[in-house]
Formats: sequence, C-alpha cells, structure tokens
Amino acid sequence: MKKVEEKKQDKRRRLLDSAYDCFTRHGVSGTTIAEICKRSGVAKGTFYLYFLDKDDIARELNRRITFELIQSAYLHMMQDHTDDFGANLIRMADYTIDRFEQDTTLIRIIKHDFIWPVREADLFSKEHASLIPGLRQIQEYSENHGLATAETLAILYCIVGMLVSVCYDAIIEGNPTTMDEMRPIVHKIIRTQIPV
Repeated sequence: MKKVEEKKQDKRRRLLDSAYDCFTRHGVSGTTIAEICKRSGVAKGTFYLYFLDKDDIARELNRRITFELIQSAYLHMMQDHTDDFGANLIRMADYTIDRFEQDTTLIRIIKHDFIWPVREADLFSKEHASLIPGLRQIQEYSENHGLATAETLAILYCIVGMLVSVCYDAIIEGNPTTMDEMRPIVHKIIRTQIPV
C-alpha cells in the first residue's frame, strides 16, 4: 500500500514540476495540459485523477510555491529573530522582496493566482511542522495584544497579499516607482498593522 501512495505522490509532484517549467516558459495561458503531461511523462487521462483542469494545477502550484517561499523566509528570519514580531515580519518581507528581485519568474507565477498556502485547519499538521514555532509566536502575539489568532492570521494574509501585489507592480512594471523606494513604505505598513 505504501508503494502505491508513493507512486501517486511522485506523479503528482512530476505534474506540478512540469507545470512550473511550462508556465515559466509559455505562461499559464500559453500552456496546455498535454504539454504538462508530456513533460512529466504522465498520461493525459491520469492528469485528471490529480487535478480538475489547468487552473486547478496552477492554483496548487501557487500554493506550493507560496508555502515554500514563506517557509524559507521564516527560516531566514529565525536565524536572527527578536521578540519584536513586527521586526521579524519585516525581515521576512525583505527576504521575500530579495527573492522576487532575483527571480522575477517567481513573482510572475505567484501574481497570476496568489493563494494563501496554509489552511487554518492544517496549521499544526505534520506537513507544516517547520512553521509550528512561528505559529506559536503568532498565538503569543495575538494573546498579548487581545486579538484572536484568526484575526492575526487574517492581518498576515493581507500583508502577504499586499506584498505580492506591490512587488509585482514595482519589480515587473516599475509602478508606481522602484522596489527600493517601495521597501520602506512596505516596512511602515507592516509596522502600522503589527504594532509592538
């Protein structure tokens, strides 16, 4: 039984990896399901066992990419974290901005269909174990500021969504200005939403 599940997970992973490759080369609209399947070595009929359509795989790919980005930003922040929750978020935002500037394909794919990567019901699951210390910090911050954890998570969702949008516009479009000029404004917004 374990081998069967491993094979299923391998096919799903290969489909997602292939979708990433195809989307970065041709964009989401310029990619077909047939291309994704051919690149992954998975039969087209098998695709539909894992995903409803191209939009479904794009959403799942964005969820995976966003989760990996948040996870790596969190691990980066933890190397030099403080008791100041806002400062920690700014450090994570700076890491994310730097990644987007280094890899504009990343921001182009995420911007296509930004999806919050972790459902609240799954927050403390084994799959997201690397984030549990951060989630405990969120709970502690919430308690110390008289907020429900769900409210703090909603604020974080808004901050991340704003960050993705601002990065796309500033880095890709140069609008309304450069990311260098937008960065201190992003910091100020985070400080406004996450007071000490």
